[in-house]
Amino acid sequence: MKKLVKKPIILTLLIVLVIFLYQFGKIDSKQTIKIGGAFGLSGQCAEFGEGELKTAQLAINEANLKGGVNGRQIELIVEDTACDYKSTFNAVNKLINVNKVDLIIGPTWGDGFQGFIPLVNKTKIVTIGPSTAIEAILLQKQPVDYFYSTWFSGSSEVLNLQEKMVSANQENIVVVHDQDPFGVLMSTLFESGA
Repeated sequence: MKKLVKKPIILTLLIVLVIFLYQFGKIDSKQTIKIGGAFGLSGQCAEFGEGELKTAQLAINEANLKGGVNGRQIELIVEDTACDYKSTFNAVNKLINVNKVDLIIGPTWGDGFQGFIPLVNKTKIVTIGPSTAIEAILLQKQPVDYFYSTWFSGSSEVLNLQEKMVSANQENIVVVHDQDPFGVLMSTLFESGA
């Protein structure tokens, strides 16, 4: 069910962003639109990355079959982030500086591999993270001027959990979490809301 819901969201965001970039002269009106895909296709987040890749391919294929965006076809250029910090930076760097993409989908788990954020901000490449808790990036005091996310709000998830616990009269809680940015974010949100 989740994958079916994400496809229209990603397609809609892509079309809106491409039209926006086209209107402000960031994309040449005669060329193919080059979209980079920084997906975790190997490593610990590969299940997420493979789903993101398939969703992006499906959305782009559908857009191209309908004539593309403003009559221009979309090309997806994919790099494997290997679900680690260094490979994520290298994948995003290659997409921007070698492949010269117009925008990027990804990276998979961008909240955990945040080293690409300064590069995206410096080059002003709009980036959409389907599996990135943007609150985890903000918690690390990273600016997100060119980075957007379609991931759910961690605050709303924590609030729902806390309301359920209150209704069950649960008063004592032990918070156990990973030390990655997402785990730290969720425990911080939980503790600050408690």
